Amino acid sequence: MHSHHEPAHPGQGGDGHGHQGRSDNGHGGSHGNPEDLDAYIARLEDPARDEWQRPDAGVAALGLRRGQTVGEIGGGPGYWSLRLARKVGPAGRVYAVDVEPRLLEVLRQRLEERKVGNVTPVLGLPGALPVLNRAAVEYAIRFGLAVGATISRRSVFARKNYFYPD
Repeated sequence: MHSHHEPAHPGQGGDGHGHQGRSDNGHGGSHGNPEDLDAYIARLEDPARDEWQRPDAGVAALGLRRGQTVGEIGGGPGYWSLRLARKVGPAGRVYAVDVEPRLLEVLRQRLEERKVGNVTPVLGLPGALPVLNRAAVEYAIRFGLAVGATISRRSVFARKNYFYPD
């Protein structure tokens, strides 16, 4: 499941974060990390996001049960992670992966403040190839359909090129 790099809302235009004509989703730092973290988080948590992204429908579509383990790619400050944590309950686990250490620190603070113990922030390594299995893809499609996303018949993972080995 994907959190903070959403597709644009159909009626909104731009990148889904209120940036008309921008292709970087408000990210400008290395690996697409946000330059202005506070402004980026404010966009992620804009109450209007709930209206067009329908988080309750998305989480319900996953059919999660108490005690299950969930991985979230692009965990950010916890928009989805906290919802997933409630769904899987204290016996479950959410691994919230992000490549931006500052976002993971914000998530850690929120988890501590809210006394949420079943979310593990994980620093993802930029440039690492994704490893997916059929079930992960099926869950992502189910989730996407539930929140009104357009599902392409073909998706391609493009590897970024860095000047250092993985």
